[in-house]
Amino acid sequence: MRSKTIAKNKFYSKRENLEAIREFVQKNLEKTFLESNDIFRLQLAVDEACANIISHNYNDKDDKIIIIEINSDDEKVSIIIEDEGDKFNPLNISDPNLKEHLQEYRKGGLGIYLIRKLVDEIVYHYVKRKGNKLELIKYKDVYELC
Repeated sequence: MRSKTIAKNKFYSKRENLEAIREFVQKNLEKTFLESNDIFRLQLAVDEACANIISHNYNDKDDKIIIIEINSDDEKVSIIIEDEGDKFNPLNISDPNLKEHLQEYRKGGLGIYLIRKLVDEIVYHYVKRKGNKLELIKYKDVYELC
């Protein structure tokens, strides 16, 4: 079955827009088959991805664009996050050693790890002269065993 676009919006890369992004995601995910716990998971994953884009790819410049598109079909919901920053494939980042991370009281550095734990699948594309495209996917009948 072909995915249908539920919503698409552009946001400036201002930290204060993270709240508007969370609200946009929640409001539109409520139109899908997802239950509240999965809506929260995707909302948190998108928030983390956008915060990383603002901090690391846009270096806190607030005049850059982040595009968020929400798609759904009978089997999955996907959120595509696009930015115009330098090429950065989060799939190339290995998981941190959590024990070391906690022992050293490191601040930050767990965003990509967290995103991986919150969604069922991550797809990454880089398009020349356009930027990064990160797709976060949650499937209908996939459940955590924890």
